[in-house]
Amino acid sequence: MIHCLRLRWRQENSFKFLTEHYAIDQIIQYGADPETQDRRVMNPKRKALKEERRRVTQDIQTLEAQLGRALEANDERRRPTARGVKIAHGRLRRTIAQRQHVLARLEHRLRRTPGQIDAAAVGKTRSLLREDRRLVVNALKLAAHNAERLSALRFNQYYRSSKDVFSVFRALLHLPGDVRPTDGNRLEVCLQRPDSPKIAHALEALLGDLNQDQPRLLGDGPILHLTLSGVNMDGPVVEPPLSEF
Repeated sequence: MIHCLRLRWRQENSFKFLTEHYAIDQIIQYGADPETQDRRVMNPKRKALKEERRRVTQDIQTLEAQLGRALEANDERRRPTARGVKIAHGRLRRTIAQRQHVLARLEHRLRRTPGQIDAAAVGKTRSLLREDRRLVVNALKLAAHNAERLSALRFNQYYRSSKDVFSVFRALLHLPGDVRPTDGNRLEVCLQRPDSPKIAHALEALLGDLNQDQPRLLGDGPILHLTLSGVNMDGPVVEPPLSEF
C-alpha cells in the first residue's frame, strides 16, 4: 500500500512540475467540431418510469400503514372476525389493490425500456474542442520533460546530490554559450562555465560523456561537440561513480 501511495505522489508531483514549467494545461487552440461518434446516454423515459415507480411504492406503503393502524384500532365487540374488518375497510383495500396493479404495470414497462439509447435520439449531441494541435504540442512537452529528467539523472551520477539536482540542472539549461561550425558536419557548442566548482566539474564530466555518444542536431544533422568555456573536452572521459540511480 505504501508503494502504491508513493507512485501516486510521484504522479501528482510530475503533473505539478509539468503545469509549472511546461504549461501542460495551456490552451493551444480554439474552436469545436460536432461529435461524430455514436454515444450512449441514459434513457430519460426510464428515469421518468423509475420516479413514477418510487411515488407509487410510497403511496402503497402509506395506504398499507393506514390499514395496519385500522386493524390495530379495531373494536372486536363490533367486528370480532377478520371478514368483518375487511368489509369495513373494503374501500381502502381496493385502493391498495389498484395501486399495486399500477406498480406491476410500471415494473413491466421498466423491463421493456432500455437503460441507454443513442444521444442523437434524444437531441443530446455535443461539440468537442479541437485537440489535434494540442495533442501534438503536449507530446512534444512530455518528450522534453522526459529528456530533461533523464539528463538530470545522468548529471547526478557526477553531481551526487539528489536533493537539488533537478533545480540545478534546470538552471544549467539556461546557460549562455556560443555555437560555431568547425567543419561541414560538426558544430561546437561552448557553454559558459558555472560559478560553482562542484557543478562545473559535474557538468564537464557529463558533457564529456555525451560527446562519446556523438549527438546530432535534429537526429541526422551535424554532430554536436559540447564544451565548457576554457576547458578542452577532447580528453578522456571521467568514469561515473557508483550511485543509487
